[in-house]
Amino acid sequence: MYLRFYIEQINYYIYMKNFTFLFALLSFIGTATAQNTNIESRLYYQKLDNVATYGAGKYQLRYTDVEVDGVITKNLPKFIRGFAHDKGFTDSIPKINPKLNISHYYVSTHEKVKDGLWNNNICYFIYDKKQLQKPIRMVLLKSTTAAKSNAIDEEMLKAVMSGKYQKDLEKNALGGKEFDFLGRKITLDDECFWGDLGLVRCPTKGEMNWSLYRTLAEAQESVFLQAKSGEVLDAMEIPEKDATFNRVGDREIELIFEGNPTKAREITYLLHYQKSQDIDKKLIVYYIATTVRGYHIACVLSYWDDSPKLPNTQLPAFISEFMQLK
Repeated sequence: MYLRFYIEQINYYIYMKNFTFLFALLSFIGTATAQNTNIESRLYYQKLDNVATYGAGKYQLRYTDVEVDGVITKNLPKFIRGFAHDKGFTDSIPKINPKLNISHYYVSTHEKVKDGLWNNNICYFIYDKKQLQKPIRMVLLKSTTAAKSNAIDEEMLKAVMSGKYQKDLEKNALGGKEFDFLGRKITLDDECFWGDLGLVRCPTKGEMNWSLYRTLAEAQESVFLQAKSGEVLDAMEIPEKDATFNRVGDREIELIFEGNPTKAREITYLLHYQKSQDIDKKLIVYYIATTVRGYHIACVLSYWDDSPKLPNTQLPAFISEFMQLK
């Protein structure tokens, strides 16, 4: 999941040079005690391609209702095996999660990106034993982890399925010109747009991606994995443009994030053109893990080095909304 954002950002710059892109991973650094760690505070909602998408921590969730012919308890496992086989799932045998006290089966598929980095897709099929002819709910959860995993956030799944926190989701809804960022209202510039759940892109002003976690340790693990995903692209060749993409800097720095002194990891990538007249570009990425106003947040901010910068921050305008360099 994280790797896709890197690739999109490189492609966006190469094929649309009149825009300056910015990539956002996630990070965390902090010391305060968080109070806003319950699911109603951590759960985000956004419509992507007209599909309701939910996010909490490292998990992203979508669902749809499907019809299954015949008596559900008899035919559902067969239906699931066929679905998993058709979709190329690596594990097509229906299983039950003992931590989830609702009627269900699940199947899973996993992709090894590199050692210590896996993408997981877990598909749940939830049904009502009392209404066997009723359409079942198919729920897809995505995550990125250090090892192959079938783990999910059961609290998140129950919250979305029950609709219990609909009012909280209205507050945490993303995708518009305004959104709530840890209790602070942010208004987007006209050039900014949403690239994914919790991912804002401003072509000449920077990019940010974030998510909220139960613990700071979970957020820190996520930051580590996101930085690790960038290793896959180190020394990547782009033949169609006779260019390469290389990591040229990696250091820990201190900065100000949301008004608080914070440690961050700064990684710099160079987009280098071998023979063309195009000017080389640097992509600067900040991985931040911290606790802000009671929230454990994973936040990654990035920008291309030729982006216009504000005189007082020496950072692009959107980035300056959230952080300043020391």
